[in-house]
Amino acid sequence: MKYEDGIGWCLIPPTIVSRRDLTSNEKLIVGRVIGLSTKSGYCYASNKWLGKQFGLSGGSTSNIISSLVKKQLLKREVIRNDKKQIIQRKLYPVAIERWIPINSRIEDSGRDISNRVNNDNGFSLQKNETKDTDTIQNHLKKNPSIYEEINLAIQYYAESYEKCFDKPHPRITPIQFERAVDGFLSLDEMPFVEGDLVLDEYKKIIDDWFEDEYVKSDYNILHFSNERVISYHYLKVYK
Repeated sequence: MKYEDGIGWCLIPPTIVSRRDLTSNEKLIVGRVIGLSTKSGYCYASNKWLGKQFGLSGGSTSNIISSLVKKQLLKREVIRNDKKQIIQRKLYPVAIERWIPINSRIEDSGRDISNRVNNDNGFSLQKNETKDTDTIQNHLKKNPSIYEEINLAIQYYAESYEKCFDKPHPRITPIQFERAVDGFLSLDEMPFVEGDLVLDEYKKIIDDWFEDEYVKSDYNILHFSNERVISYHYLKVYK
């Protein structure tokens, strides 16, 4: 089975775009692999086919993939037959669910949000996957964003949740936390946003989310940080 030219997307997450230790070609290749992995969770395209998309040779693509494996952005699985001959190579984006938008159902201009949060592989992120230490505060200490404004905005969100419901925000896994960070980052990249957002702007958007009587959600940060939802509330406040 072969991929047809033009199939799939090149999905380069904000956290990959902003990494200075990656070359432009590494970002393109990892984005292409992510785009081709959304259905099965892995990409089986050959080095020659992947390289062709960007004018690269098979050898150059092989070196790029090896570099991405070393940087723990891709996992490589080689399948052999009984004669030890390679019959297939699979590339797995590491923690693909942190980069692909959550499967939240959004209706009425982004106000009606399903409480069920799934990744695109169809596996529910159950509460029992979290640990006692998987609080937003601990994630901010152990794995903060490189952008302090986003760290402060997420901290403000957690405080707003606790103030609203008189209890701490539910625990979320490290992968879910990174996905929330990506959601906040995505807002800065929207064409209708001029310049980098400052903390006060994030606060107004968050306040609007909690005060909007039409929102139907349990107010988990994963719902708010969905790209369509956070964009909707930005436009509602500032446009």
